[in-house]
Amino acid sequence: MREDLLSRYTTLGVGGKAVVSEAASPEDFLVFGNEAVILGGGSNVLIAEKNLPPFIINKTTGIDFFGEEAYVASGEKLSKLCLLAMSRGLGGLEWATGLPGSMGGAVRGNAGACGADMSSVVLSVDIMRNGKIVRIFKKDCGFSYRTSGFKSDDVILGVKIKLIPRPFFQIRNNAENAVNLRKSQPKGHSAGCIFKNPPGFSAGKILDEAGLKGKRIGGAVISGRHANFIVNEGNATSGDVYELILVAEQTLEKRLGFKPEREVRIIGEF
Repeated sequence: MREDLLSRYTTLGVGGKAVVSEAASPEDFLVFGNEAVILGGGSNVLIAEKNLPPFIINKTTGIDFFGEEAYVASGEKLSKLCLLAMSRGLGGLEWATGLPGSMGGAVRGNAGACGADMSSVVLSVDIMRNGKIVRIFKKDCGFSYRTSGFKSDDVILGVKIKLIPRPFFQIRNNAENAVNLRKSQPKGHSAGCIFKNPPGFSAGKILDEAGLKGKRIGGAVISGRHANFIVNEGNATSGDVYELILVAEQTLEKRLGFKPEREVRIIGEF
């Protein structure tokens, strides 16, 4: 347990100091009770500078294959799972090739791309709830577009998935297509998409048409490649990013007639 800068643990590269611990086993998640925020790959999150809770960095590992099924620890990288599945001739996760997140975060947020998402492969999820380990089957996970029904203090421990046997060349082509589609997304430090796409709309396209590409506050800028991304150019503060989110949010609300739902999770105060 130590005090550390959260900027070290997020893909956006911003965040103030907080008490940090690491978890390599289920028992390690109990060190702060229900007060802690669990971080895996650190994507899809904006951590502020003030009034931060304690954090636990998920270091649990393990990927075990059983034919077409696998059991994956929540701290494992999604990109690593994709490569191991590919080497075994198993598809179903090609869309996630190269994504930075961890398995736990991907399941909680029902990560997806290319018309697929985590819910298409999940069989069950083991969680810690109120100090007890509980297995939740897919039908009770509450999956929907970029979200799930897990409670905020549920700790995802491991996930059982079922993949699809495919010829290697087909898996490789699917993975290459996913990577090529992602080339329109910006390089550098970002949290991923800031807003979920409202039904029938593209948040990035609306922000682009509103002229927000290149909009800058401090060291944070709305990407010139994809307007639903905010990039830290190296010296941004979490406050810079948050102010840009508010500008984009107000623009979307004005054009859509309702407030868009954020895909990025915001923790702490600015």
